[in-house]
Amino acid sequence: MELDLAVEQCCLPVLDFDDCSDEAFAGKLGSALEQSGFFYLQNHGIPKEMIEGVFRYTEIFHSSSLHTDPAPSSDKQSVSSTEDEEDFDEQPGNAMAFQINFPDGQELNRWPEEKFGMECFREHIQAYVALIDDLGRRLLPVAAKALNAPANLFEVAFREVVMSQSLTCYPKRAKRQMGLGEHRDDGFFTFIAQSDKPGLELWLKPGKWFRPQLMPGAILVNSGDALSRWTNGRWPSTLHRVVNVPGQTRFAIPLFWGPKPGFVVQPLVGTESERSRKRAFSLALGCGGPDSRVALQKTSTC
Repeated sequence: MELDLAVEQCCLPVLDFDDCSDEAFAGKLGSALEQSGFFYLQNHGIPKEMIEGVFRYTEIFHSSSLHTDPAPSSDKQSVSSTEDEEDFDEQPGNAMAFQINFPDGQELNRWPEEKFGMECFREHIQAYVALIDDLGRRLLPVAAKALNAPANLFEVAFREVVMSQSLTCYPKRAKRQMGLGEHRDDGFFTFIAQSDKPGLELWLKPGKWFRPQLMPGAILVNSGDALSRWTNGRWPSTLHRVVNVPGQTRFAIPLFWGPKPGFVVQPLVGTESERSRKRAFSLALGCGGPDSRVALQKTSTC
């Protein structure tokens, strides 16, 4: 697919979580996931100060790296472009991410020293992740309702969860540059608290890149490969990328959220297609973003 320099804006659905008990809310959620795989969530219950704190810690953490120009990192994502687009650099834009995984029973996470502005970092991140986890769990019965399924449909799968919190920096560049190549997320939901800076682009019908409207303070939610397989593609895992917009340093704090490792994801009754009928997939390691090592393995066919 070609890179489009004149990226149009799209208006993603906006859901008000204060209305989550209304009959219409589940329908709106299902429609949003079916049409684009992305939606904004307002009145989500995550305090503004909590979100701003995560962005502040992300900026402080990456501040020492912003004064250098690191060598381009390898990008395993597939990026296609036309040869005459001189104003767009298709090479990865040196995006830097600090990943924190949960649960961490073996204490493999490496936490930065809590000084020079990073005081209370671990406590703050753990509190934020707990709030996002609670938000995800509150969305599960609504998602089940949107599928005309019992409210406890996902209960067993999410007795335990795996989460990966990314604190990402897209450094300032002189021209448009690929920050993160086109990809789909692996897990169930991805939760992305929003800032006032653009960069995310979605591949939507009729087959072109669109940039969603900015909604600072809202949380952008998108479905991943696990949910797409759970619904046989009824709720797609949408292709997306991040583009460095000239003249700005942008920070992003996506949290990748999924069911317990090893849980077998099977097509829900009523969602099977002829092509994918009776397939089952196992989340071998957990959930994560484009750089995770999650494997969705076919475990049975018929």
